[in-house]
Amino acid sequence: MYLLRLPNSVYDTRIAPPLPLRESGYPKEFTLFFLTRDRKIAYLRNIEQVQLLHALFDKAKATVLSFSEFKAELADAINQLRQNYRSQPETTTNAPMLSGTTAVKTASPRSSVGKEELNRLTKVAAYRYLKYS
Repeated sequence: MYLLRLPNSVYDTRIAPPLPLRESGYPKEFTLFFLTRDRKIAYLRNIEQVQLLHALFDKAKATVLSFSEFKAELADAINQLRQNYRSQPETTTNAPMLSGTTAVKTASPRSSVGKEELNRLTKVAAYRYLKYS
C-alpha cells in the first residue's frame, strides 16, 4: 500500500488483496482515490479507507464472498465515506485514535536563532552536502 500522487495532483493508493482472494478471482490490486490534493488529508483518508478495505478482505475470506458481492459492498462503503468527506471540513477525519488514552501536548515556545548562528549552520550544511555528494 502506497500513497501516490498522480500527475493531476490527486492522491490515490493501491492495495493488493490477500493471496487466497486473488486465487479465487479477485484482481491483483485495488485503487482507491481520496478526492483531495492535500497530502495530509489524503494520508488521513488513506487510513480510513484501508481499514475499511482490510475489514472487507477479512469478511470475504471468512464468508467466501464472490467478487461481485465484495465489489458491491466496497462501493457502498466507499460512497458512504465520500459523502462524509463532502459534509465535513477537509481537516477532520473519522480515523480512530491509535491509543485509548491520548494527552494533548502543548507546543513549547521555539527559541529564535540569530542571523550569525543561522549563517554558520547554513555553511556547515553546505559543506557537508558538498563533502558527501
